[in-house]
Amino acid sequence: MVLSVPVIDDSTRAPATRAQAAGPRPRRVPVALRVILIVLGLLLASAIVGTIAGFRKSFSVDGVESMEPREKARILAEGISLAMNSMALAVLVAVVGGLILLGYWIATGKRRGGEER
Repeated sequence: MVLSVPVIDDSTRAPATRAQAAGPRPRRVPVALRVILIVLGLLLASAIVGTIAGFRKSFSVDGVESMEPREKARILAEGISLAMNSMALAVLVAVVGGLILLGYWIATGKRRGGEER
């Protein structure tokens, strides 16, 4: 004699509440952190645009054939200087943004009792 046990499939049942249907709530990012991230993103984008502008200034000069070598060198140096300063700003913004995110991650981890999800 073989006993058969009915199998109950819970996947077809409707959730008891709307909260259960939606699943776990995602954590919201605080407004101050959102503003900081937007500002950092805009600064990073402007620094990259500045780098491109510096290289364009260096290598797309009209009338290069008739210029003196000293003038060519000055224009090239100005463009490369603009590109390097812009790239330095981009690196600085990226490092500061990373430190802010790291600090936020550490602070929220300690506030939740150190538990990780």
